[in-house]
Amino acid sequence: MKIKKLLSIILSVSCMFSFIFPLQVSAEDYCDSNRNSKGGYIDESCADSELVKVGYNQVDYASAENLGPFGDEERYCFNFRALDDVYEKKKLVSVKKLREERNSLGKACEAPFLNLNTGLIGLASLLGAIGGYFFQNIPSCGTESKGNGQDNNRPGSDNNSPSGTSTPTPTTRKPGHSIFPVYIGALISGLASLIGLCVNYNVNKRNACNKRDELNHKIVEINRSNERKADMLNLLLHAIDRPQSLTFDMVCFISQPNNFYWDPKYVGINYTKAELESFPKKFKEIAAKIRKNLKENGKLDPDNEVSGKAVNPEQKELSD
Repeated sequence: MKIKKLLSIILSVSCMFSFIFPLQVSAEDYCDSNRNSKGGYIDESCADSELVKVGYNQVDYASAENLGPFGDEERYCFNFRALDDVYEKKKLVSVKKLREERNSLGKACEAPFLNLNTGLIGLASLLGAIGGYFFQNIPSCGTESKGNGQDNNRPGSDNNSPSGTSTPTPTTRKPGHSIFPVYIGALISGLASLIGLCVNYNVNKRNACNKRDELNHKIVEINRSNERKADMLNLLLHAIDRPQSLTFDMVCFISQPNNFYWDPKYVGINYTKAELESFPKKFKEIAAKIRKNLKENGKLDPDNEVSGKAVNPEQKELSD
């Protein structure tokens, strides 16, 4: 009884304190407990603690992917030290070779069974089977000659006759021998070859169709990613192509399925004197790479065709 009474006192005190001091959920617990199917944060602001490291001079590049309820958002920030890494991470990927491979697989996937190749192979198999059965039942000339020679050497053969001439030995057909089974066997062999050809055709067609669908899905994903990357690269190209007008030392990008935002900031990155002196040359090299990559993939904005070309007011307002 004393133990039960003690337990009841402990439970009542615990309940009382739970009402007085409600459980506090930290921001980390909230973010970790609210993740989407891809493992990213549902609440995009949970990624801010990682991104601000660039502004605090702790890292040169920081990114957070698979954000939002569906995991289709991305945020990343970087300073000018990370331009080379940013280009390598965000440069457009060409799908030319993938398209060529997909188109070749599409032909194999949609090719009909009864075409010139399968027709010739099937006909050759059938004729080969028929020919094989016929040749099996034709006596060999060499065998006949050898047999005649052995008969001539036997005592009592016509070769010992006074006249010196040999008497031909009459041949006899085996009883019940018919050409009808030959046709049946050849037909069965030809059908077996045709069935094997059909099975092989279906396997190859299925493999080609599956591979084509995989490539098509991959191409769609790459093109979707390229669209987002192209927005960022064109904006970045416009900025570093005109270093004399830069008013920021750090850039952040927010990429969503149907929207794209860029947020240039001046936070006082601790660039060294040597780095500041090297930036004009570095900007020119990176700008050339970005321009070439965008042009090769057909994503270069007309305003970025020529280095330092004047831009229209709307584009300048966007970049500002």
